[in-house]
Amino acid sequence: MKTSTAILNTATGFTVKEQNYWRKKLHALRYSCGCKTGMIALLLSIAVAWYYFFYGAGIVYSTNKKVMFILLLCFGSAAAGKLIGMFWSRMKYHALKKKLVMYGLQGL
Repeated sequence: MKTSTAILNTATGFTVKEQNYWRKKLHALRYSCGCKTGMIALLLSIAVAWYYFFYGAGIVYSTNKKVMFILLLCFGSAAAGKLIGMFWSRMKYHALKKKLVMYGLQGL
């Protein structure tokens, strides 16, 4: 598949300003690290962990086991959120690239 620069250069319907806009958009999607979704997942897991630690629904574990579970929950959810964010960004990148290819072929 063509690079984003080659796609934008072959599309006759884009002005220079539009080419720069789409190039920046593609670049942002291509190199997205998934930090926002990782942060959201971490914040949600902290809220769940807070509830679990103080209102453990009758679960009787030692404090050490609760803390270890909370740490695993937080790190695991942050890592999973980051991977999901990277995957989602990559899927959006390829979908946008495919749309631009179609637009470029129609404009020729």
